[in-house]
Amino acid sequence: MSENQIRGILHSFMHSFESIEVQTSKDRYRELTIEQAIDLLVRNMSRESILDFIHQLNIIRERRSSVLAYVKYILTALVVRLEQSGKRDINRYN
Repeated sequence: MSENQIRGILHSFMHSFESIEVQTSKDRYRELTIEQAIDLLVRNMSRESILDFIHQLNIIRERRSSVLAYVKYILTALVVRLEQSGKRDINRYN
């Protein structure tokens, strides 16, 4: 599966969200557009992790539940990890 195919699949799960707000500390939030969220996921997760993430999203969708909480959970962990590791490019996602 190519990166573009992965991005397309992720977009199909998240297209109904305008943006995703993640809490990175007690009083700090970051708002990400869907494109920013997808870019963060693709650039910072291993291929195996992305495929597992997509599998989990499929399971959630099959139960007719919202994927938003799970997406926020994964993005929050990813953003916090990047901030703690000192990645400077995370700042462009303010």
